Amino acid sequence: MTDKERIAVEAYSIPNNVRKVAAKYGVVAANIRRWKKSFAKVKNVLSPKSYEEKINGRSTTFNMGAKAKHSDNDELLYESFKNIRHLNRVVTVRSLCAEYKCINEEKSPDQAIRQRIYRWMVRKNVVNRRVTHQAQNTRHCETIMKDWSR
Repeated sequence: MTDKERIAVEAYSIPNNVRKVAAKYGVVAANIRRWKKSFAKVKNVLSPKSYEEKINGRSTTFNMGAKAKHSDNDELLYESFKNIRHLNRVVTVRSLCAEYKCINEEKSPDQAIRQRIYRWMVRKNVVNRRVTHQAQNTRHCETIMKDWSR
């Protein structure tokens, strides 16, 4: 529970207590009223996990924003992404675009679909990571040490 929540709970625990609590903590009473409304609104809209993410400062707003226009088959695309990764295959934006076209039977230009995929990756927290440098442990490999010394 954040400080704002604690203040709002304390202010509304006793009737006509908002101004006293505001003076105690040095905040404006209107802010406490606004905090209470926003917390109630957010708790009704969000799941407990996403509520905690919003409260813990990972987001700058309580507004959930507009729903994605092309999010009908997001779960199918995410499942196919997980299946490809489970097979230890590389998943690129191009391969996701091809998968998106198959799932949605889209005739949109490739650039538009690519932009949708990038937005989808942000929405689902999908990150492409690759090994860019892999160190080799040559200390204990006798053949490599002999080869190097020769």
